[in-house]
Amino acid sequence: MWCANTNTVAQRTQYYPSGLPWAYDRTLDHPDLQHRKYNGKEFVEMHGYDTYDIVWRQYYPALERFQTVDPYAEKYYSISPYAMCGDNMVNRIDPDGRQLFTPLFGFSDILMSQKPVVNETMSKVSRTTTEAVSKIEGHHGIPRALRDNNVIKEARNEGFKFDGKENKISVDKFSKQTGEGQHGNHPSYTKEIQNKLSNFQKENPSFTGKEALNAVRNIVKDVKELIKINPNTKINDIFKAPTDNVKSYIPITNKPIKLIVK
Repeated sequence: MWCANTNTVAQRTQYYPSGLPWAYDRTLDHPDLQHRKYNGKEFVEMHGYDTYDIVWRQYYPALERFQTVDPYAEKYYSISPYAMCGDNMVNRIDPDGRQLFTPLFGFSDILMSQKPVVNETMSKVSRTTTEAVSKIEGHHGIPRALRDNNVIKEARNEGFKFDGKENKISVDKFSKQTGEGQHGNHPSYTKEIQNKLSNFQKENPSFTGKEALNAVRNIVKDVKELIKINPNTKINDIFKAPTDNVKSYIPITNKPIKLIVK
């Protein structure tokens, strides 16, 4: 670490491959000491923990293990729920302690929907990685079929990014062979979104562009939340009545709540 105020080196850190500091020179008691080290994560030394705070979990570099269970452990039975990067820290990264990323092209992060099985040959691992990446698709919260809807047009005029990040969510491609995944043809979903837009237009026949923008963004926010809390439900079934497999979601609206006083 370079100290701009004194134009001197205030800290020098070298690491084992696991991220554990092995040469930690901080002979200068400088107030600008950098606690963020390996991969830019905070190294917690308080009470002798010597762990990295990686958002969702604490990583213990001395053992190359997380200290708590993977929150998605039920999806990955082939890998220890405490393993860092699926026991392959050379080829993969795990930036927040939840899911693996494989930098296939430089360091462009590609989310893996399935962690490859450990102890496979490299050819099989590479094939698994490619298959996993190909399963990820971008879903439009407001479907492309409704791009020319009057409400959508007004929202776009006010700055709604139809093909941008605010209208997209990454989901697994639905597979008829396995019955897994969320993204596929979704006529029922599109019809439900169209009904929501029609209801807004009926309730607000003289709506402004800003009102349309707020309404569309609220719809996208709600459907994204529904998709997130129903990871095992096809998008086309997302608006079905709540069951054991489909969870309901109470959207947050900007409308004031009217209190009835008796």
